[in-house]
Amino acid sequence: MTIFHPRIITRCFTSISGLIRLLRAAVLCSVIPGFLVLSGTSFIQPVQAQDNAAASAETDTRMFDIPAGPLDSALDRFARTAGVNLTYDPALISNRVTRGLSGRHDVSAGLMLLLAGNNIEVIRQPGGGYTLHKIPATRNPAADGKAVLPTMTVKADSLKQGTAEEGYRVSNISGIGLWGERSLRDTPYSMSVVPSDLIENINAQNMGQIFKMNPLTQEPPIQNFTGVPMVVMRGFYSSNPVYDGIPLALGNGSAVSVIEIDRVEILGGTSGFLYGGGRVGGAINYVTKSPTSVPLRRLTFGNYGGTQFYGHADISGKFDDRGRFGYRANLLYQGGDTAIGEPVKQKVANIVLDGHLTDTLYADVKYTYNDYSKEATQPTFNSVIERTGVDTSKRYSPKWASNDLESHKAYTSLRWDPSKYFTLRSAFFYQHTNMRTNQIYLNEQANRTFIPRMLNAPWEKHENYGGYIYLDTRFSTFAVDHKLTLGYSSTYYEYFLRGNGFVLRSGTS
Repeated sequence: MTIFHPRIITRCFTSISGLIRLLRAAVLCSVIPGFLVLSGTSFIQPVQAQDNAAASAETDTRMFDIPAGPLDSALDRFARTAGVNLTYDPALISNRVTRGLSGRHDVSAGLMLLLAGNNIEVIRQPGGGYTLHKIPATRNPAADGKAVLPTMTVKADSLKQGTAEEGYRVSNISGIGLWGERSLRDTPYSMSVVPSDLIENINAQNMGQIFKMNPLTQEPPIQNFTGVPMVVMRGFYSSNPVYDGIPLALGNGSAVSVIEIDRVEILGGTSGFLYGGGRVGGAINYVTKSPTSVPLRRLTFGNYGGTQFYGHADISGKFDDRGRFGYRANLLYQGGDTAIGEPVKQKVANIVLDGHLTDTLYADVKYTYNDYSKEATQPTFNSVIERTGVDTSKRYSPKWASNDLESHKAYTSLRWDPSKYFTLRSAFFYQHTNMRTNQIYLNEQANRTFIPRMLNAPWEKHENYGGYIYLDTRFSTFAVDHKLTLGYSSTYYEYFLRGNGFVLRSGTS
């Protein structure tokens, strides 16, 4: 079929010669099918050019960050991110939910993943854009000759990264410095991610068991004086943790609990300064757990070694049928003795609430309570000559050499997407910790004997504050996409030592 623009026809009929040129063009189109005459001159353009452009856009990939929730708001966000038109009946997606979409995908595959499980077919239009239709139970959508994308069956687990079936590999990181979520492949830094499946499958009791498996970190000291592992990275201690992208000024009293952690993102080298000063060897970002899009009911009983029995409950789901508001609760109780007779008690409660307040506004609130006590804590061996073999199967401390810690953490985040060009992200963190340490140090002498030294610290109070606010702007110059982020980040720390009234304050911005 040959299509003539009305202005061309009008121009051609202004004279007898124009009529002759019009008849000549019609004969040409009948001889050479598949061409569209743009004017009465010899300039012609293939009809397929528009289809080729659409096919090029079809293979173009985009970075998506669409959380689980109502399908209508998810489709709106998808269309703005991908820059495509979606046509559908609003009743088709009413009260439907999606598992979300994360990572880099081409437009068609990403749309199929977003619609997975909703019995909706996607038809690509020749001029670009997509239409959505319900799949009839008695009809094969491909039988009518339309350009229908192949049907895909997506399991819930296949959308989760870092599973054991995938070799614990992940393709995206939650963020780095002031950047938001991005592809690990496109992150030009030395990065390593420990996913939740690996943490669960090794039955990790503390972060030390996770760090000793990672190529970027060395196993931290066995003591838990400050509540945070003093992990060694490239010869430097990294004791200032990062929670959900919020860096802390000092790590004392941060009280990292394994059950609140969904994944651990390790950034090696001086790139750790993306989170501020004090991270010469690298930075550790603890990504905490969030509500799941499908109901989760898990109760675990186990043993951490010796008589350290524990019980762990993990409950998650959505409050409403549309999936706008979610919850998650992790509860842990641990008690008993380690393999060398160190009594340990621990109680942890982690509560998370989140919700899509509007189609473009998302917020969450998280709270963690940690009560930890360990007696007869192993001493610190200070070797001045050379490393001396110490039989770690024995206990070298009395029961009064203990470590007690009680911590309250609260943090919240907000994300607003008013348009496909702007995103506003903000978060705030607060922690209050009371702790006490009675510790023994064994200093090696020239004759390879050890002289004990004791540290009896009074109760200490630690307070950590942190937060940020970032504005992301996106624009393109020809075929190059750009993202510009502006914002502000600040951390503050206070340390109170009871007895002498000593107060230490530290902060960065």
